[in-house]
Amino acid sequence: MTVQENLGILVRDARFSQYGQFFRKDYSWVCRELKALNDENISSLPGNFFEKGVKPLVNFLNFLGQDGFNKIFFERSKILTKTQKYYRATIPQVVDALLQRSHGITYGASKSFTEDLNAFQVAVTEVYQRVVSGGGDRLAPLVRWDHVTSPHTILSFDCKKLDENLENVEFGVVSLPVGNKFGGLISWGLIGHEVGGHLLISNHLKLLPELKNCMSESVKEYWNQNDLSTKKKKKTLDIWESWTEEIICDILGILVLGPPSVVCSLAFFRAISAKEQLSNFASNRSHPPDILRVKIALEFLKNLSGLSQEEIEKWSSFLETEIKNDWPKKSVVEIWCNGSTTRFDLVNAISIGTYAVNKLTSTHFGAINRSLVEMVNWTEQDTALANLAQKDIEQRKLSKQLTTMYSSRHVISGAIILALETENSIEECFTEMKQYLAKKYRTTPFLGQDPKKFNLS
Repeated sequence: MTVQENLGILVRDARFSQYGQFFRKDYSWVCRELKALNDENISSLPGNFFEKGVKPLVNFLNFLGQDGFNKIFFERSKILTKTQKYYRATIPQVVDALLQRSHGITYGASKSFTEDLNAFQVAVTEVYQRVVSGGGDRLAPLVRWDHVTSPHTILSFDCKKLDENLENVEFGVVSLPVGNKFGGLISWGLIGHEVGGHLLISNHLKLLPELKNCMSESVKEYWNQNDLSTKKKKKTLDIWESWTEEIICDILGILVLGPPSVVCSLAFFRAISAKEQLSNFASNRSHPPDILRVKIALEFLKNLSGLSQEEIEKWSSFLETEIKNDWPKKSVVEIWCNGSTTRFDLVNAISIGTYAVNKLTSTHFGAINRSLVEMVNWTEQDTALANLAQKDIEQRKLSKQLTTMYSSRHVISGAIILALETENSIEECFTEMKQYLAKKYRTTPFLGQDPKKFNLS
């Protein structure tokens, strides 16, 4: 490479280190970078990725044009339409996911950059293939590092909002904070919530309305069975309906990852709290208060079929103690929204949520033609594999030999259990986990090439 080319690599490396992404609000640059993508610089992706992903994105940007692009990114947010706001939020994620994937070859990224991204990618793809697509031919989401403070997911990129004749970009994007390249083991444990939860729901357009209706009917059933009356019934039902997706994604996280999923939620909520404790309030309608979410998840965990009674008692005792430590002085939860405050009795809300979750997980939904626990479940075999993975991580065996026995979810679960229950350092558990996942990425044809060739357990 020439001095000028090496300087370009240094610039891009500095940009990523500074901003946690490669995307720029520069139309010409974005178009040039995307058109340069080819089989060589994102060779790990299957051939249909270009037809279903890259080409529709390039066509969208050509149709949007320089003026449309600049309006989206440089006009004041207040005067943008809903569609323009959608594109302001999603264009950077979709473009950046492709640029991060090509960065390793095109720009000579460090081996660790590529390996970390590969480890993240195989974990997301295996959960997606197991839970969401069922081994079908839908494109698995791309992963990326971001400058945000929490994991987030988009299903796909809707080009038809701009023009009905455009083809949609069919891959989604799952993002983790850039710091999770080096640590934050619990954030990797939230992949079950993001992929097994949000992507599953988004992948079946009629599922969320069915889930919300089931939530509403379950709450009303609980009131009737317990002879409870409540003021402002409609408002209360609206709140529970608005909480449906987050609550059920917490439960799906457990079905994907087992008990460590609840631990990850609890630890993550504490990590982003100023007081390092579970909050009993929410500042928006979509996310229930932390303590309510964790307690409802724990109540579901107590009846998880894939755990022995001894394991249930172990996890329950530990988590009950942690929840008790964060229990608010006034046993209420508060929802702050649109200048008003709504209060629920916390114990009663837990009982309602627990009752509703049991209904939500066992009900047959037309959108998926089965119940949620028939889509994915944490079984006794999963528990055994997670425990075996834990031992292999502890003995530093996992990264030295690739076994098809373990799915990524068993390895992540095992790493979290090891970090929680032993004196092994988080860094050692994290490093061993990532090395295994990165190695599995290199040796497993998983990105939609032939789902039958890789482990879907």
